[in-house]
Amino acid sequence: MTLRGGELLAAPLARRSGAADRLLYLLLVLVVLSVTRIALAQICLSLMTLVWIALLVTRRDTHRFRRLPLMLPLIFFVLTNVLSALLSIDPGHSVGTIGGMANLLVLLLFYNIIEGETDVLPLVLVMVLMGGMVALAGLGQYVILDVGGLRHRITGPMSHYMTYSGILMLIDVVIIAMLASSPGGEAGRQRRRWWVWAALVLVTLALVGTYSRHAWLGLLAGIAVIAAGLRSWKLITVPLALVALLALTQGSLAQRIQDIFDTDTNVSNIDRLNQLKSGARMIADQPLTGVGPGMVEELYPAYRTTRAVKESTSHLHNTPVQIFAETGVLGLGLWLWFVLRLLTVLTTRVRRLGGFAATPAPAGRPPDPRLFFQLGPLAAAAAFFTAGIFEYNFGDTEVLILFMLIISSAYSAWDQAADRGPEEGARS
Repeated sequence: MTLRGGELLAAPLARRSGAADRLLYLLLVLVVLSVTRIALAQICLSLMTLVWIALLVTRRDTHRFRRLPLMLPLIFFVLTNVLSALLSIDPGHSVGTIGGMANLLVLLLFYNIIEGETDVLPLVLVMVLMGGMVALAGLGQYVILDVGGLRHRITGPMSHYMTYSGILMLIDVVIIAMLASSPGGEAGRQRRRWWVWAALVLVTLALVGTYSRHAWLGLLAGIAVIAAGLRSWKLITVPLALVALLALTQGSLAQRIQDIFDTDTNVSNIDRLNQLKSGARMIADQPLTGVGPGMVEELYPAYRTTRAVKESTSHLHNTPVQIFAETGVLGLGLWLWFVLRLLTVLTTRVRRLGGFAATPAPAGRPPDPRLFFQLGPLAAAAAFFTAGIFEYNFGDTEVLILFMLIISSAYSAWDQAADRGPEEGARS
């Protein structure tokens, strides 16, 4: 099999009517390829936004704008961040930190550019290629530069191992979903590409090498969703058995796994538990509007417990607690609205396509070939939100952009399905 870009992008480019439409899709491909270099990705996103707005204005075609109801909680969440910033203890500082909230709105941009499974599948393959390349970069650090272990973790092309592991986690889950749930159709043919399997091995090895426990747990959660959706329990029992065997061996990886459950002597776990206590104190003082965006780091020394290890922290290593502390109960409620709505819609769609059945499909009757386009994003969402219990990944720009791309692909693919339900196509 070849890796020529023309082969991957021929179909989505051929079905577009003009140069500007093709440019939009190519810029989206560049975002996927450059998401690990955030400055370049932001430039591509800005160009995409300008071209898209220009097309809407010049063509005066309101049908080109597709509204995504899932955006409502995110738009209100952004507005809540603005309100919390204005009511912050230090409004000037808080207002200066909410610019990153604009990254949430890329979901609407992606949704308006991606048109159906014909667009989604090449983007997934580009994501797989990107994952393989960034995994190779990290493994190269381990082999050539002698970087690795808990003290000197591999980061690949990223500036921080947490961001690197978050990117690898999402790509790993998507690859596993594609290989496990695509027996037929175009997506099924992609599983026979040798480099997809090679990318799976490389990404998994690099993810293990990051020593990032939150990403490991997120990966297991994503695999569990795929296994439940396909009623194929060996998908989760095999990795769990490997983890158990590894935990019983000697070495730094085994110790890292064992440390997940150590809340008495492990310094990192003790500090994170005390960070949660500090977050609870902030919430108790400002339950309605929070202490303000960006203020957790500033106020942490004042709320730090006596058992906390670190003198300061940039965030509380827990997404819901961080959001609650910064934006109050209103911000947390809107975030939970987004999470529950997303998981509910994707779960319903997977069920309609034959997933989560009481028993496995009879021999000779494979799952719906479109199942991957909903099960993959559902598994990625499970991984992302599970990892967010142990890390503030909702504030990690690179990981968030990739996650929004995966979610938008599910909605775009569903909207183009010929037999979608009217209620889902209109409101989900």
